[in-house]
Amino acid sequence: MESRLRPLSPDAFYSLGSVLLQLGQPGAAAEELAHADRLKPNSPAILLALGRAASAAKDTSRAEASWTRLLGIDKQSAVAASAHFELAALYRRTGRPQDSDREMAEYEKLKNLQGQ
Repeated sequence: MESRLRPLSPDAFYSLGSVLLQLGQPGAAAEELAHADRLKPNSPAILLALGRAASAAKDTSRAEASWTRLLGIDKQSAVAASAHFELAALYRRTGRPQDSDREMAEYEKLKNLQGQ
């Protein structure tokens, strides 16, 4: 309802997409999150969620593109660490072990930096 009342609110579409993903509707979630991304481009939180929804919907190219774009914007935060972790899992599932290992190393590096 909020997305209808506030059609220019990226937060409304982000919330709707997040709920749809939790309800097991990744395709619909990805569409709502893509709308949020169009309204508020380059938001790390939106891109992380969009990648997760796309991955759950088996759209690996969209998931990879979302997380890669996120990492072009944000290289140091906990959200960036999550993107590296998600990419590592995606690459492992798609038979790209070297890429997976590289992303996992980046994830570990960020987690160690954040733990200090």
